Amino acid sequence: MHKLRVSFTLFLLLACFLPLPLLAGQHYVFVGTTFPYILEEGENKQPKGVGVTLLQEISRLTGDVFDIRILPWTRALSLIKRGEVSGLIGPYFSKARQQYLEYAPYPFYEDRMVFVSRSLETVDWNGDFDALKRYNILSIKNWYYGPDFEKARSKLTIYDTISTEGALDMLLHHRADVVALNERNARHLIKRKGMSTVVHINSPHIAINHGYLAYAKNRGEDALHQRMNEALETLYINGEIKRINARFGLSFEQD
Repeated sequence: MHKLRVSFTLFLLLACFLPLPLLAGQHYVFVGTTFPYILEEGENKQPKGVGVTLLQEISRLTGDVFDIRILPWTRALSLIKRGEVSGLIGPYFSKARQQYLEYAPYPFYEDRMVFVSRSLETVDWNGDFDALKRYNILSIKNWYYGPDFEKARSKLTIYDTISTEGALDMLLHHRADVVALNERNARHLIKRKGMSTVVHINSPHIAINHGYLAYAKNRGEDALHQRMNEALETLYINGEIKRINARFGLSFEQD
């Protein structure tokens, strides 16, 4: 018997609702990592979230079938760099990643990037990165925090870690002074771990990032990209992407 993996083929779900002609659509693998409300395991280890619901809607419009797999973020990036999968769910836009990613023309969620610190200790953060020079800062490996943060990296003491939950634990154990997260993840973890009295989300935010669907550039799937982009345009213009976000308790501002 094949070893079970954390994946979910939308074909099984959509087969109950799609007309037979659409069931002939090709299967494409899209990967991502656990991101609360965007992509995470639901009941029976089936992925759920804004990204999953969005791909269901795209499938309804195009007839394509998407196999969604939840992996460690570094692993997901490695697969799409090598062209072993068709797409990536939820990356923030960055110029560096454009070398191997073709971003969809419309985002499907937004994140405020923030600094989290211990509640009883004041952090001198007012938007000026020079004020953070005396602090040990934890950031999440392969996350993008906006151009101002990236420009300031060389003059700050920043250590990378791979786990958002582990980063908050390190903060509590005084192994760092500040953790850089997105507000969505931060609030989710603070609530789940009962940390509301011991950690604090600082203002102002570092940046506002938008999350996208992105495609592997080296697979020759231009026709798929065109179909998906046309479907995304429809869902963006008619407000469906905003409504999907609202179902998961998230706000999404359209231009």
